[in-house]
Amino acid sequence: TRQVAPSGFELTWATNVLGPYLLTELLLDLMEQTGNHRWRARIVNVCSKFDGGLESKDTQFESRRYDGVKAYKASKQALRMLTWDLDDRLPGTGIVANACFPGRVDTALGRLKDGGLRGLLSRKGALRPVAVGADTPVWLASSPEVEGISGALFFERNEIPCAYQNPGACAALGEFCAKQLDLE
Repeated sequence: TRQVAPSGFELTWATNVLGPYLLTELLLDLMEQTGNHRWRARIVNVCSKFDGGLESKDTQFESRRYDGVKAYKASKQALRMLTWDLDDRLPGTGIVANACFPGRVDTALGRLKDGGLRGLLSRKGALRPVAVGADTPVWLASSPEVEGISGALFFERNEIPCAYQNPGACAALGEFCAKQLDLE
């Protein structure tokens, strides 16, 4: 069922999109101040291969029937797009932005048996240990191997292509999120 956070936003959109967007925006000035030192500031957004279907005119399922799986997929597409928007906005700041997939990880979410994500989580294949799922995000955040790489999508430390790298659409989504949060 569709749930609304105390902020008034649909819960999946608030958690998977607006939360990371707001945190990043609030930290950008600090990251820029520290980004030109020995270590660059790095933004790593944890996304999903299970994504797509974002409808920019109805991100919170107000005009269409709510579907938890579709809301999840759309939010994960949006987070990738916001990563590419950041990459376009950050040149010269000392900040890099990348996205990655952890895979199906053995967390409380991964062990859900009921609810909207049941079909996703019941796919064949074992859940990955948390340490395996965390490897690529931690590597992106700290390894000298990826120093200076920005605007890329990774899985198991390998760069992979992304279908959502449309600069106009990504910038429009960034502006939309800023308006939703009254950051303009």
